Amino acid sequence: MLRSVGLRTLHAAGRGLLWWSVGLCAMVALMVAVYPTVRDDPALNKLVKQYPEALKAFIGFGGEVDYLSAAGYLGSELFSFMVPLLLLVAAIGAGARAIAGEEEAGTLELLLSCPVSRRRLALEKVAAPVVEVVVLGTVLLLSLWGGARAVGMDVSLGHLAAATASALLLPLLYCPPALAVGAAES
Repeated sequence: MLRSVGLRTLHAAGRGLLWWSVGLCAMVALMVAVYPTVRDDPALNKLVKQYPEALKAFIGFGGEVDYLSAAGYLGSELFSFMVPLLLLVAAIGAGARAIAGEEEAGTLELLLSCPVSRRRLALEKVAAPVVEVVVLGTVLLLSLWGGARAVGMDVSLGHLAAATASALLLPLLYCPPALAVGAAES
């Protein structure tokens, strides 16, 4: 039996975390594999410039974005909507599952009967979903970096890290409230 509540929570989430990682890697691989075709078609950039301003704002083409550049492509295809949404879903699910999952499995009473203070239990239950989201962010960053190098995208690891870190901010903010709602419902 694991002595740490947080490690126990992470261990229980292991299979789900693995599948989330596989899904993120597959999505990145698909988007990065398409980039060489986009890069070699200047007509796409003209088409994007002709979009109405409202559509550009909705898609995430704020200002003068060069869709053919690696940063513009990744920003519009991944970081404007899909990556934050997926990380947000993962974070809310992990946060809500942290205590409500124990209640559903019938193990919350056993966990609360262990010689662990309530404060430590709460802190480790909050930390576990945060660690899950950070792990997913790391997987995303590494798959982006590997994919970008494989297809010759001109984007640095630092820029990819900055984009990934900014995409992680909202999901990390939603972990504790999701845990609180999950605990209140159980």
